[in-house]
Amino acid sequence: MNSMNLKLLVIDDEQNTRNLIKMLLDWEAMGFSIIGEAASGQEGLYIAEDTKPDLIITDIRMPYMDGLEFCGLIKEHHPQIKIIILTAYEEFEYAKQALKKGASDFLLKPLKRSELKEAIEKIKITIEREEENRRHYDLMKKRLSEVGFENDDFIDVKPSKINEIISYISQNISDSTLTLSSLAAHFYINPSYLSRIFKQQKGANLVEYLTRMRIQEAIAYFNETDKMAYEVAELVGIPDPKYFGKCFKKYTGYTINDYKRKILNNQFSTDRVL
Repeated sequence: MNSMNLKLLVIDDEQNTRNLIKMLLDWEAMGFSIIGEAASGQEGLYIAEDTKPDLIITDIRMPYMDGLEFCGLIKEHHPQIKIIILTAYEEFEYAKQALKKGASDFLLKPLKRSELKEAIEKIKITIEREEENRRHYDLMKKRLSEVGFENDDFIDVKPSKINEIISYISQNISDSTLTLSSLAAHFYINPSYLSRIFKQQKGANLVEYLTRMRIQEAIAYFNETDKMAYEVAELVGIPDPKYFGKCFKKYTGYTINDYKRKILNNQFSTDRVL
């Protein structure tokens, strides 16, 4: 079997730790591409939804969503993703809980190159073995389909169902765990199929659409109330203020302070921002 090029996501609220992880190993030589990094569990959750990494290395202690909660959410919706938890010695018992939630391994800080390399090599073997099994399964499913068995993943998703999903998002916009996977599970639709159909019908993938709805809701709060940014962040389901600020600027082109000062004072409409 040819060696796979695997995707790695790094999550830690300390930039120095993220940099260290990236520098400790020759990731390309080990067959990995670092496809993203995040400073909080929630930011990591959004990136994971969008990029579907094969492996996530995450700290166990982070603000707004710690490694345990993050691990549980990832494993609930993406059980195939492998997770390595980083922990300090005094958090040893805490780290063992992460293994119960589905983490593949945990490493003690400060990180040692040899220990990280050993953990990565073991996980890579596991991922490649599982991928080979998936290929065999897909081949068998294809053969069954050819003799009359239908794949129930491809149930017709009508525009009315997509509108129902959008309505559900709007009603639950403050839920920070709202993702493509959780929505697919709620409406009993295969996540990959939902993603494709949603983009076909709405012209944007569901993750982008969800974030845009959150930012539109945030703009409404800024327009109509005097709430602080951190309060609005909670209300629209992005409780990590730094990540909220990133998303706001990405979708509006303005920092929150600039928006409040320049946009609201000039009474620009929401349509001119998003």
